Formats: sequence, structure tokens, C-alpha cells
Amino acid sequence: MPRHNRKRVETRRGTATVEFAVVAPLFLLLTLGLLQGSKLFDSHSVMAQAARDGARLGAMDRADWVSQGINSNDKIKQDVRNTLAAAGFDPEDVDVFIEFPGEPGNDFDLDDPANDFELFELRIEVPLNPLVETHNDNENQLKMVSKVVFRNSKSTIVQ
Repeated sequence: MPRHNRKRVETRRGTATVEFAVVAPLFLLLTLGLLQGSKLFDSHSVMAQAARDGARLGAMDRADWVSQGINSNDKIKQDVRNTLAAAGFDPEDVDVFIEFPGEPGNDFDLDDPANDFELFELRIEVPLNPLVETHNDNENQLKMVSKVVFRNSKSTIVQ
């Protein structure tokens, strides 16, 4: 073998190891990020569907499926929590709010006749800690939020 070819082979020795050492952590980080992102996307999709289903129940005529003495708001909140619990969420971590749209803290009573045909917002909040490992203290906890606005129209289902 000529001398100049041997020198070229010797200078490339270990190159693949160095390239792997540089690329492998980046590839691993990208893969883990995609897994966490897909988990968050899936969780938000489940939350959005639960919010739509709960708000749809709130927009319907509840006389047939809500027993006497049971508040519609409480029934819908519990149904949303049960739906999310069936999807793997901890129901103790799920906060459900039924409020006037754009007015956080101003509760909307679905059973109040004064609120007939008014818009209401159903909002679900879940802390990110169980879904993704975060390093936040309990006071500044990040939350994933899903909300939807419906009209309290008391419509009926036509089949």
C-alpha cells in the first residue's frame, strides 16, 4: 500500500466514534421531546373532547337526565371528571369551571332561568406535573387548559 493512502486511513481513525458521541445525545433528546410532545397533544385532545361533551350536556334540556335536587353544574362537572378519570387523569387534579365567557371567577348557573339562551364557558384545568416532568413549585404550577363556549339553549335531541 502506498504511503499516502496509509496516512489518510490513520487520520480518520475514531471519526465515527466522535460523530456518534456528538449526534447520539441530540437524537435522544429529539426522540424524548417527540414522545413528551405527543403525550401532551393526546392529553389535550382528551381534555378538549371532555370539555365539548360536558358543554354539550349543559346546552341540552336537562330535565330528563338530571334528578330533582341535583344541580346541573355539579352533575356536568362530575361527568367531565369521570370522563377524564376513565382516560387516565387523576380526578383530584382536574378543575372544572362553568363561567360566563371571558369572566374568570364569575360562575354561570345553568339552572337559573335568567341565564337561558346566554353563553357559558366550560373550562378544564389540569396541572402539567403528572403529564410531564417539570420543576415548578406548587405555587407557580403550570396548567394545561381546555375550554369551550356554548349557549344555554336547552335544546332537545331529535332522532
